[in-house]
Amino acid sequence: MPGDTVADPILQKDTAGYVFIAALAKTPLCKQAFIDDTQVIGLKFEKWTVIACGQAKVVEVRFLPSAQGGTDIVTHVPGS
Repeated sequence: MPGDTVADPILQKDTAGYVFIAALAKTPLCKQAFIDDTQVIGLKFEKWTVIACGQAKVVEVRFLPSAQGGTDIVTHVPGS
């Protein structure tokens, strides 16, 4: 995974799925997307950049402890 995410490989894979859903929600016809960068912003808070059909989309990601154990992944696209 490009960038400096602190997520382990399994969490990265899980997070990527949610990040793609969030990034492509406003562009459902776009089928070409990849993660270009990840940035740690704060404790359990990161920004992941997706390039979708040539346009950069930033997705904010929060990693929260799950009540069932493990980690909950919360995504948000600023301005949406």
